[in-house]
Amino acid sequence: EPTKLLDLVPQGAHGEYFLDRYHCLQKIERTLGQRNELTMQAVKAVRRHNKAELTLILDTYESQNLTEKQTDDLMHLR
Repeated sequence: EPTKLLDLVPQGAHGEYFLDRYHCLQKIERTLGQRNELTMQAVKAVRRHNKAELTLILDTYESQNLTEKQTDDLMHLR
């Protein structure tokens, strides 16, 4: 968890973490659903390194009627 990691780092230090492409795509599939057309488009956007297209896809997904859990999962993905 980020808060626990920050407790280990001295004050003022800067740390970063990131996901590799495999884990990023896996997270997209878990969040949007495996058989969702938006998922396929999001995967293509990541493979093309097109952040603007990915943002548009995530915004489109967000505009659908989502449950509170789906909204939380989307916020974690972003």
